[in-house]
Amino acid sequence: MKIRFRDYIVSFAVSLIGYSIPMIVLFIILYRNFLKALFLGVIAGSIFALGMIITVIVMKKRMKPFCNEFSLSNKVVFSTPANVFKEKKSIGGVLLITEDEIYFHSHKFNIETIDIKILLKDIIDVKNANLINCILVKTKENESIKFAVFNRRYVISIIRKMIS
Repeated sequence: MKIRFRDYIVSFAVSLIGYSIPMIVLFIILYRNFLKALFLGVIAGSIFALGMIITVIVMKKRMKPFCNEFSLSNKVVFSTPANVFKEKKSIGGVLLITEDEIYFHSHKFNIETIDIKILLKDIIDVKNANLINCILVKTKENESIKFAVFNRRYVISIIRKMIS
């Protein structure tokens, strides 16, 4: 998937707001000065958001050789950076959708690395999950697998088209 500049801006804004608000509250409690807390919270949020964007760019470049090798033996319809939630952990990597399966491959920066293969014929439903940018894939084996992806509506529409 080619991540557009707009996607980076939206992700930056969501990360900035999501991190700045709790930091502003923390700084208000610590310093009892709203303007100082607002300034420090926005600075902290900006640094965090920039770090997240840089991480996505680096991970995308590091995953490119795997994606190229995978696409030699499989017809990849769509790929995107993603996280999979396993128990209480979030594991980063890439989500690849082929004509027959959904394949998740984790990157090597994780403490735990995993590969997940879900055959499209085994998927009974895919829908929005209860977290921002997350989808929930339900299988015939009564398994529910949650992925965090860019542009979840688009990813859901692709999977739904593939399973119908």
